[in-house]
Amino acid sequence: MTTSIRKRRKPTRKPSPGKRWVRLSPAARLEAILSEAIIFFAEHGFEAQTRDLASRIGVSQALIYRYFRTKADLIDKVYQRIYMSHWNAFWEKLLSDRRISLEQRLKEFYKSYLSTFDDYAWIRVSVYSGLRGNNLVGRYIDMVFERVIQVISLELRHECELPVVAPADIPKLDLELTWNFHSAIIYFLMRRYVFQKGPCSENDAVAEQMVDQLFVGTVAVLKQRYRLSAPVKLLRHRERR
Repeated sequence: MTTSIRKRRKPTRKPSPGKRWVRLSPAARLEAILSEAIIFFAEHGFEAQTRDLASRIGVSQALIYRYFRTKADLIDKVYQRIYMSHWNAFWEKLLSDRRISLEQRLKEFYKSYLSTFDDYAWIRVSVYSGLRGNNLVGRYIDMVFERVIQVISLELRHECELPVVAPADIPKLDLELTWNFHSAIIYFLMRRYVFQKGPCSENDAVAEQMVDQLFVGTVAVLKQRYRLSAPVKLLRHRERR
């Protein structure tokens, strides 16, 4: 007696409940994965597993790795999308344009900066990146330091009629004065998207008020610091003679 043996077919993996499988072009599929990954990592941090991301999207984990070789590669693409694609080269020109008063330049810059990065995923990914100890947010901070903090610090010295110095020679205490401007904006976004405490919704007014508050005090501190230190330096110069 012969027995026919039927091969059992492996069950087809079904998308997660609530997710509908949609056939997309490779470019559209990559974009869909990346867009979902940004929100996923913003909500769960970088320690979250790609299998959970796959389940959320409604695809297999293997499909994710068809488009991104490793999880680190996916995270790097998240960095490129969140940070680099939002950077505005005009900011650097604006901050250095001495035809406009420095106070007005700072107001225009921080209004634009706040508007650009007023984003749930951006601030939360930044926080998770810092806590995880990876270099994503570190790379971005290095860029901010070079293109914003040092530039503003040099412009503040010019405003106070202080001697010109190379960016690398700006005193660290002076740099801290400039970081105060930037930190106010970042903490504002943290209150909105990390602590979820609902700060003022008038972004432009917040940015202008911050500059009004900090600019006058910063200039006063710099002038006082170098006015007090100047006689001491002059005395030392005379002693050497």
